Amino acid sequence: MKVLVLFLVLMMSFSSLATTISIRADEWYPMNGTPESTKPGYMIELLQAIFEPLGIQVDYQLMPWRKALGSVHAGFTDCVVGAVKKEAPSLLFPSHHWGKDVNGLYVRAEDDWQFSGELKSLKSRKVGVILGYVYGNGLDRYLREHAGQAVQFVDDKEPLDTNIKKLLKGKIDTVIESISVMNARLMERGLKEKIRYVASFGEPSELYIACHPKNRTFINTIDQTMPKLRQSGHLKNILDRYDIPLWK
Repeated sequence: MKVLVLFLVLMMSFSSLATTISIRADEWYPMNGTPESTKPGYMIELLQAIFEPLGIQVDYQLMPWRKALGSVHAGFTDCVVGAVKKEAPSLLFPSHHWGKDVNGLYVRAEDDWQFSGELKSLKSRKVGVILGYVYGNGLDRYLREHAGQAVQFVDDKEPLDTNIKKLLKGKIDTVIESISVMNARLMERGLKEKIRYVASFGEPSELYIACHPKNRTFINTIDQTMPKLRQSGHLKNILDRYDIPLWK
């Protein structure tokens, strides 16, 4: 009975709203992948599980990360996925995160460079990163101060693929990327023998969906529905498709 009442309340809440929730982000699989794919990313599948039973379609499209954030800040689109709170403090976040992420350092397989654990270890490297990302742990300031030849920023819809290509061509010699995202891409592209993981950097970051302030109803719906998905096992079923452990 309680589930039925919750469903009816949510339906009434959305009765005067649009029938879609627009989601924008650059490709960051397994969090979010290719639209229309059978595996569009676990965050996209979560949104579909939350909103489609309410008659709200998920309009998910790829966009460079900086532009995706700008579009949501301006109110042109509703939400981004894969955000950390520091990079979008003026947006709305749900009460609980949707997983954690930690950065890794990657080089070509034949490169014997080792990371000392300190930022100064990067000074001899040509580093590839993504424009608009928050890397944390003191790294963002270093990247800004060394932008140009030592640090190259990418700004497109599939930035990881761009950085991988630059790494293999020798245009950069180090890529900083989410470990789960890079591992998934290297496996998909058959590149695990060509690119080597060196070390992790910093503490894990909590990942979220982040929405424009006008979309408080969307955030409320997420907060009300996620415990139900966890309790029913639906959340775990989605995460299992992407080999993502169920978070606490």
